[in-house]
Amino acid sequence: MTFNTNNPFDFMNNFSQYDPQAMIRQMQAAFGDYKIPNVDMDALAKSQQKNMEALMQANAAAVSGTQELLKRQAELFQEALKEAGDAAQNMATGANPQDAAAKQVELVQAAVEKALKNSTEISEMVTKTQSDVAETVNARVTEGLKEVKDVVSSLK
Repeated sequence: MTFNTNNPFDFMNNFSQYDPQAMIRQMQAAFGDYKIPNVDMDALAKSQQKNMEALMQANAAAVSGTQELLKRQAELFQEALKEAGDAAQNMATGANPQDAAAKQVELVQAAVEKALKNSTEISEMVTKTQSDVAETVNARVTEGLKEVKDVVSSLK
């Protein structure tokens, strides 16, 4: 498996080269000849295939969320640089010391409010990504437990 190194932040490109179906086929070929009494190897293989698919979905959600987060952080950084430049230009105007001090207080207050707003936005993005990943994993765990329960009940 070779990875595209043109963009080190393009994780989806690296994952796109991963084929969970091929891995399942390899596992089936390797363990297909082993027969365990009262165990449906096809059902076991299908269950593992679902596990791999859920893992890939969770990874895709995590990578997508991380990419969105990095993009938004870069946007916020660009906005902050522009605002800092604008603020410096405003402060450079020849105002009396009292007006300059009042401007500084206003600029600091606006910067703190914006930083809190941006921090909240970033936190919400991280929470959403974590929630999406957890939802995918929890759904598969619940389904997997039901599969185990069904297999155990069929053995009685």
